[in-house]
Amino acid sequence: MRPTLLVATALLLLNVAVAKAADPIGLAETGAFLLGNAHRCGVPTARVERAGKVIHHLIVAASSDPTEEDTAASRFAEIFMASAYPRSRCSRCTKEKIPGKGSAVESRTKVSPGGCG
Repeated sequence: MRPTLLVATALLLLNVAVAKAADPIGLAETGAFLLGNAHRCGVPTARVERAGKVIHHLIVAASSDPTEEDTAASRFAEIFMASAYPRSRCSRCTKEKIPGKGSAVESRTKVSPGGCG
């Protein structure tokens, strides 16, 4: 039974992964997307601002230098604005012609996967 325990322990130790440090830009992008959608969907502004401060503190803690922090903050602002205030139409949406009744041809907006706001 001892060799089995030794092999099991060795396999367990080999499969243990090292924890990765938090990526401040990834935190900024994810947080901004979620907060932007929350704002657009009517979550009270005070809640969105409070969550934004928490995300900012996480970005500061995860950043290794001020340049990385500034880059993440810039990315946060860019994605927040894009998700909180989406354009009414995006470049991925197109008009397509569809057969109508009889010989008439109607046109409708075809929204690509992922859609637009």
